[in-house]
Amino acid sequence: MRYPKNWGVSTCLMGIINITPDSFSDGGLCFNKEDAVLQAINFIENGAHILDLGAQSTRPGATEIGAEEELKRLLPILKQIRKSLPEAIISVDTFYSSVAYKALENGADWINDVTGGRKDPLIYQVVSKAKCPYILMHSRGTSSNMDNHTNYNNDLVNEVLIELKVMTNRALNLGISKDQIIWDPGLGFA
Repeated sequence: MRYPKNWGVSTCLMGIINITPDSFSDGGLCFNKEDAVLQAINFIENGAHILDLGAQSTRPGATEIGAEEELKRLLPILKQIRKSLPEAIISVDTFYSSVAYKALENGADWINDVTGGRKDPLIYQVVSKAKCPYILMHSRGTSSNMDNHTNYNNDLVNEVLIELKVMTNRALNLGISKDQIIWDPGLGFA
C-alpha cells in the first residue's frame, strides 16, 4: 500500500481533479487530458500529496453516468498522469467495482468511494484483492436525492460515526482489512 511519506505524522493534501463537464467545484476545467495533466503537475509542484481523479460528477442534482462512460473519461487521463508523474499517489473516485478494477489495473493506488460500498458492494472485493487504501465515505442517498436525506435525530456527529462503523463492518466482513480503510465524513453528501 502506498501512502505519502508524512502519512500519520502531519496533514496530507489531496488535489481533486474532476474529469467531468459538470463539476460543482471547477466547472469542467479539467475535462480534457491536457488540462487535467497540467492540473496534476501543478498540484504536485504546489505540495499535494495525493491526486484524486473523478470522472463521475457526484454534486447534488448530478445525473449518474454508467461505468462505461466513466472509464472512457478516466482511463486516458489516468494513464497520462501516471506516465507524467510516476511517483504520485493517485486515488480514483468511483463507486463502480468495474471502474475501480480498471483504474487499479492502469496505475491508480487508492479507491475513493463516495457511497462507502452502498452503490456497488462488489467494490469491496476489488479493493480487498488489490490490498489498496480505500476511502470509505459517509453519504446518504444518491446525487439526485441526497438533499432529502439530511435529517438527523439529535447528534449529527454520532449518527455519522455510527453509519461509518456499519459500513466499515460490512467492508471488513467482505475482506477489506482495517489498515486499508480511510474514513471520510462526507461533508456536503447528506
